[in-house]
Amino acid sequence: MTNTTCYNTLSDDLAARLEKYPQTLAAIKRDKNQPMIPVNYRPSRVEVYCDGKLVHQEIAGQITYSVEVDRNYSPVVIEWAYDGELVYALLDGKRIFNRLYE
Repeated sequence: MTNTTCYNTLSDDLAARLEKYPQTLAAIKRDKNQPMIPVNYRPSRVEVYCDGKLVHQEIAGQITYSVEVDRNYSPVVIEWAYDGELVYALLDGKRIFNRLYE
């Protein structure tokens, strides 16, 4: 089963905004044909990025990196990666990529 990425159905406006985040776009293109993540999968590394910057990392269930952000900060792009692969992404609060079962 392939993923349920929403990238191919983005509005022109959202697609244009995503072009401003080349790392996110590259990750989507790289991982869009990867299979869905199995429900029982437990990644050894989890990373969360806001606007292309690492804000949280866990390795083997231990937090190895985390930054505080201003409570008024609202990132344009939020990405979740498991073991170096993009699994979920939001752009302006709209899902644009999803490899997680719902």
